[in-house]
Amino acid sequence: MAEPPDEIKHLKEQFQRSAEEVHQLLEQVTEEQLSLPPAPGKWSMGECIEHLNRTGTFITEEMELSISEGIRKNLKGKPPYHYGWFNRFFIRMMEPGSRMKTPAPGMYKPDPAAVYKKENLLKAYSQLQDHYCELLDKAEGLDLKRVKVRSPVLRILRLSLGACFHAMAAHQDRHVAQARHTQKGVEK
Repeated sequence: MAEPPDEIKHLKEQFQRSAEEVHQLLEQVTEEQLSLPPAPGKWSMGECIEHLNRTGTFITEEMELSISEGIRKNLKGKPPYHYGWFNRFFIRMMEPGSRMKTPAPGMYKPDPAAVYKKENLLKAYSQLQDHYCELLDKAEGLDLKRVKVRSPVLRILRLSLGACFHAMAAHQDRHVAQARHTQKGVEK
C-alpha cells in the first residue's frame, strides 16, 4: 500500500517555490515597471505582490493563534485529511483561473499610488514564505482538519488549518500568475 502524500512537506515546497518564482519574476523588471499597471483599474506587479504580503500578514497572525490553541487542546491527528465542501470550495475559489472573482477586502488592498521597491517587496515576500513554513513546522502532528482558523475579515468564517494553508498557496499562485501576465503587458 502506498504511503499517503506528506501534506506539510508538499505545502512547504509550494511556499518555497513561490518565493523563488517571485524573485525570478521581479529580477526581470525595472522598478518603474514594477509600479506600472497594464491598464487603468488593473493592478501593477508591485500591487499584486503587496496584496499577497498584506493578506499573508493578517492570515498568519490568525494561523499562529489557531496552532497555539490546537496545541493547547491537544488536537492531534494523522493524514490524510479530507476537507469539507466549503473548505474545498474556498481553495478552488483562490486558484489561478478560477471564475470566482471577489474584490479584495479593504485591509488587503495595496495602495494604488505607492511606488514599489523590489528589495522591499522581495524581502517581505521571502519572510512571509519562511513564516508559512515555520507555521507548518509548528502544525506538524496537529489535526489539520479539526484545528480552525478564523478569517481576519469575516470573523464568523472559519476554515480548517490545512485548508487555510492550501488556500493561501493557491491565492499566491493566482496573484503571481496575475503579476506574470501584468509583466507581459508593461514590457510592450
